[in-house]
Amino acid sequence: MTNITITGNATSDPELTFAQSGTALARFTVAVSKREKQADGSWGDGASSFYRVTAFQGLAENVAESVKRGDRVTVVGRLELREYEHNGEKRLSPDVAADEVALSLRWATANAVKAQPVSYTHLTLPTICS
Repeated sequence: MTNITITGNATSDPELTFAQSGTALARFTVAVSKREKQADGSWGDGASSFYRVTAFQGLAENVAESVKRGDRVTVVGRLELREYEHNGEKRLSPDVAADEVALSLRWATANAVKAQPVSYTHLTLPTICS
């Protein structure tokens, strides 16, 4: 498994769901754009890459409450490539099982509020790829 750190913009509000086991899951997509020098010498955004992010358990609940569409976030987690078929063509989707999610303070401010700790010692982390 490959560890990855990405910084980009949330393309939608996270969707909070619960697995049959009761495990909280928050899913959202992060768009990451590379800065490139343009033909006129100025800098601009290049092509974007999109990463599907899944947070689990207490992190999922905190993400769902804190992250909103358009927020700049940094995600640290495990990269998993999910294969799927679209119109008969096989494709790969980069999915990230999040270990940490943070709001970027580069162009924003935030007030942190400590969440109540939740014990999930009896649960195992599911994989997000099948």
